[in-house]
Amino acid sequence: MKGISRIPTEPEAIQRLKRGAVAFPPLSIRLVDMPGRSDAVRYDAIVEAVWSAQRYLFALEYRSRSTPKVFGETLARMIVEPCLPGTYPMLMTPFLSSQQLSELEQREISGIDLCGNGIIIVPGELCVFRTGQPNRYPQSGPIKNIYRGRSSLVPRVFLARPEYGEVNEVKREIEARNGRIALSTISKSLTTLTEDLLIVRDDGSVRLLQADALLDKLAANYVAPRTTGRFIGRWEGEPDALLPRLFDKVGRAGVRAIISGVSSVGRYAVMAREKKVQVYCSSIDTTARAVGEAIQETSRFPNVELIETDDDYVYFDARPEAGIRYACPVQTYLELMAGDKRDRETAEQVKRGILAELPAPRGS
Repeated sequence: MKGISRIPTEPEAIQRLKRGAVAFPPLSIRLVDMPGRSDAVRYDAIVEAVWSAQRYLFALEYRSRSTPKVFGETLARMIVEPCLPGTYPMLMTPFLSSQQLSELEQREISGIDLCGNGIIIVPGELCVFRTGQPNRYPQSGPIKNIYRGRSSLVPRVFLARPEYGEVNEVKREIEARNGRIALSTISKSLTTLTEDLLIVRDDGSVRLLQADALLDKLAANYVAPRTTGRFIGRWEGEPDALLPRLFDKVGRAGVRAIISGVSSVGRYAVMAREKKVQVYCSSIDTTARAVGEAIQETSRFPNVELIETDDDYVYFDARPEAGIRYACPVQTYLELMAGDKRDRETAEQVKRGILAELPAPRGS
C-alpha cells in the first residue's frame, strides 16, 4: 500500500495481525491470542515471531499515536511492568522513527510499525532491525502542522515569552504582537506542543521546556510566505531616506509592511548583506504609489524589492526602530535556515541570541 493512509484503530490493527498482514521479513508474525488484561499486566494481543525452527512469544500493545509523549509514557510503563510468563514485551504503532527504534533497542524492547520498520529483540538470542520505510500514517488531527503558517504563531510566542498562566493569556500575547488566531486553534496547538514534549502544562500554567528543540522544529517545517505580487525597483533618493519614507507613507495608507528576515539580519548577527532591501507588504500598488515617483520598477541595479503577502506570521512580533518595522529574530532565523550554507551559519548566531534573551522557565 502506497501513499498516505488513515491511522488504524486498535481493533483494525489487531485484525491485520489476525490476517497475517503485518510483515517483518525474515520473521513471520502471527496472532496467537486475543486481547487480555490483568491487574499486573496489560496487553492487546499475544503474537509469535517465527524464524526457521525458532518461535518466540510477545505480549503486544498497540498505540495509534507515537508522539514523543505517548511513546515515552508507554515505554516507561513497559520497562517497569512485568510481562506475561513466557513472553517478551512488544510495542506496535502505525510508524516508528529511527530514533524511537534506537531507544527500543537500548531498552531491549521489541517494536514494529505498520510501515515495515521495527526491531524484534530477544536478549541474548535474537535481534532483527528494519528501518528506512516512509511514514504512511502521519498523525491526523484538525491542524495538520502547527509549526507552519498561522498556527505557528502559537509555538513562536513561547520564544518571545516562555510562560503563561492560561490559554487566554497566550491569545492576548499573540494579539499584542500583532497576530490573529482563534482560541480553538491555540488550544489544539498547545496539545500538540505538549505531546511533542516542547511545553508542559501544570499548576495552572503552561511553559516552554525546550527552546532549542522548538526552534529546530519550526525551521524543519518552515515554508516561505505565499506571495501575490512582487516589485523589483530602484530608489533614486538618498539611500538612508528610503525606509523612513516608505514606512511613514504606508502607515498613513493603512498598509501592513515589514522588513523581511534576510534583510533584518544586521540587527541580530554579523553578516554582510546585498544592498537590495526586501520588504513584505499587504499591497504592492498602494506601497509603490505611497512612496512616489522616486522608486521606479527596474531589474537594473535594483535596491528595493516589495513582496506582497497576507501571511500573518511574517508581520508577527515586529521590532520597530526609528519608525521602521524589522522582522523579529525568530522570523529572521527561519528565513536564514531556508537559505544557503552561509545563511545557515549566520542563523546559528541569531539562534544563540534568541536563546540568550529568553528568561529561564520556572522549574528549569
